[in-house]
Amino acid sequence: MRNRFKILAVITSLLLMTGCGSSSKSSAESIRGELLYEINATELKHKLLSNGWPIEEHDVYGYRAYKISYITHDEKNKEVDASGLLVVPSELSPLLKEDGLSIVNFLHGTITLNENSPTEYTKKYKQPNEEAIVFSSLGGFITLQPDYIGYGDSSSHYHPFTLKKSLANSAVDLLEATEKFLKKNGIKLDKKLFVTGYSEGGYATMPTVQKLEKMGRTVVASAPLDGDYDLNYLATSSIGMQEDENLTGFSSAYFALIALAYTEVYDKNISTVINKPYDSIIKNLLDGKHSYKQIEKALPKNAY
Repeated sequence: MRNRFKILAVITSLLLMTGCGSSSKSSAESIRGELLYEINATELKHKLLSNGWPIEEHDVYGYRAYKISYITHDEKNKEVDASGLLVVPSELSPLLKEDGLSIVNFLHGTITLNENSPTEYTKKYKQPNEEAIVFSSLGGFITLQPDYIGYGDSSSHYHPFTLKKSLANSAVDLLEATEKFLKKNGIKLDKKLFVTGYSEGGYATMPTVQKLEKMGRTVVASAPLDGDYDLNYLATSSIGMQEDENLTGFSSAYFALIALAYTEVYDKNISTVINKPYDSIIKNLLDGKHSYKQIEKALPKNAY
């Protein structure tokens, strides 16, 4: 995981700048919302203060966290059953209810454990992650977080790491599915949409915004944070084709994610990228049950 305090600092800045939240083929029948957890404002504020959050003078909203199950499409346009987290602030003032709420689509960073995907994390720890709490409970935004293809409901599918079409599809299709879910449940939106993400989510933010704009959707603000944007430079630098002291000792787990995703999409044998005997264990390592550190330990730095 990257530095979470950095993430929260940027999120807080976005909240201060914007103020409080005042081509999917999914069908209404295929969209399901499962309530995972809810908490009222009084209980939540006590919980946050007891954990050291400096929010003594800050308004806090309660929230309801839902798992949204929906249909998306992967890089080859194959239909995939996907899931994502929806966090809706509760106990809002009548004015906020009347004006409607804004949506922040937060795209999470690189993970290898399925239990760290937004919906699975919420189930396990009985609360959403910190980003969702900041946006929804302190900011009054509706927060969306796709699990991404390869996690949550689609954990049997390979994860399309740094593949723009699949990542954008999972985010945009979740947005459209959620809008239908919210309308069905009488929750009003103000049509203001924000998109941000960190690490892999920083990369995913860019094609997501691109797709939304092509669809004619207006994005009020986007913040792609610390993502891997120049993939050609990153790859050639880290495998020694050109020198860059900042990329020395680059993670073999990262390359395992890239190797699996790209060889799956382009129908290549993974042994063309990963040396033996490590080529035969990549899929097992990326099964959603191994941590980043476990994968790094299993793969030497010169496995590619």
